[in-house]
This record gives sequence, C-alpha cells and structure tokens, in this order.
Amino acid sequence: MTSNLARNLVRSYFTNFSTSVEQFRSLGTYKAAVLKKLNEPLVIEEKIQQKLSTNDVRIKVNFCSVNSVDCMSFKETTRELPFVPGYELSGKVIEVGKNITNEQIIIGERVAALSLEKFGGFAEECVVNVNDCFRIPTNVTTKDAAVLICGHSTAVFTFSKLRRPKEDEKILISAGSAGLGLAAIDVAASMFKAKVIAVTDSEDRSEFMRERGAFSTVKYSDKIQKEVLSLTDKKGAQIVYDAVGAYVLDKIGSW
Repeated sequence: MTSNLARNLVRSYFTNFSTSVEQFRSLGTYKAAVLKKLNEPLVIEEKIQQKLSTNDVRIKVNFCSVNSVDCMSFKETTRELPFVPGYELSGKVIEVGKNITNEQIIIGERVAALSLEKFGGFAEECVVNVNDCFRIPTNVTTKDAAVLICGHSTAVFTFSKLRRPKEDEKILISAGSAGLGLAAIDVAASMFKAKVIAVTDSEDRSEFMRERGAFSTVKYSDKIQKEVLSLTDKKGAQIVYDAVGAYVLDKIGSW
C-alpha cells in the first residue's frame, strides 16, 4: 500500500512538473523582424513562442536569406499583416515534436529549412515541419546552407528529374545573375559539366557569371536568339532553363 502511494505521488509530481515546464515554454519569447505595413521598414518585436505540433522542429536561426519573394512581399503580399518574412533559413535544432525520431532530426544538429507556408525566418527562432528540414553536410557551412536550399534544390531537381544535361551540352539560363539563375549555373556547370550560356540584363554582371561557371553570356535583347545561335554553331541550346517567365521565352523563340 505504501509503495503504491509512493509511486502515485512520484507519478503525480512528474506529471505536474511536465505540465509546468510546458506552460513555462509557452510563455517564452524571441525577437523577430515584423512586416506591419507595406513599403515600411520591418519592426523588431518580441514574439511569444509557438507551441510545437507533433511533427514540428524548432530551429535557432543563424542565417536567413533575403530573396525575391521576400522583397516582393515588402511591397505587396496576399498574406495577412503583420507577419514575419523569410522562408529560406539555417541554424541549429533546439526542440523537436514528440513524433520525430532520431533518424529524422536530433536536437543540436545543424539544419537548413524551407518555411514556404509559414515564413517566419527573420527571427531568432523558427518552427517548421520536419519534412521541410534538412541536415547540413559537414562540408557545407551554416551560412552557405541558408542560400542553397531553394534555388539550388530547384536546379538539382530540374536537371536530375526533368532533363539531365550531358557533358558539354549547351544550356541557356535566363536571369543568370539572379538567385535562381546563379544556382542553375552552379549546378549545370559544376555537377553536370554542361556549357552554360547565361542571359543577363546588364553587361556589368557578365564576368561574375563566368566566374560562377558560365562559358559565355548574352545580354537580354531582341537579338538574343541570333546571339545564341552564333554561340552554338547555329544549333541552338539543347536545354533552356527559364527562371523568369513567358516574356523571356518570347524573345528566345524556337530554334
């Protein structure tokens, strides 16, 4: 009887202790850069920590990239204001949901994450689903990882799954000096040894794109098709990777 009473008291103590810890965590705060009004500077505010769902990961944010989606959201957004921008981030895992196994993610690991639904990367911490969280290899810095996960993964998927380039094949990449374009140059030239023709709207950026792996560059203009044909023995590019949209393809036309 005495031993049963002792066990019940211990069980009650730890149950109450766990509840108290959870309540304490829910009262925790962190700093975040908040977009409160369009076309106005972000405001640093204290935010209350978000409670983790069973498959969530809490990341201490070390780096968060600023890309075109973020820049556009400062001027116009369909999201309800106020909100915390930033969706491509890297840092260290500080808490995991109860359904997450060690095979998925371990507390203390360096990770990169893509928070496309919730955003929230411009902050000291960010909560993401474990499926949007990826271990950072030991040969990649945490800083570099913050700008690899969106643009580079898009290029890797495209060239691995949709059309795998052959060595020395000519690939035309639009917006070569922008984020998606530079990532595509990196992947096409370094991983697949393709010959990249990068399109730019500024000749000042041509040298930079060649340093990243492009063997030639062309300026965006009405003459783009003619210039590409002259660089490819009038055969045209075998692959066109468009990181902009229809109006660029209209200029390129068909070979």
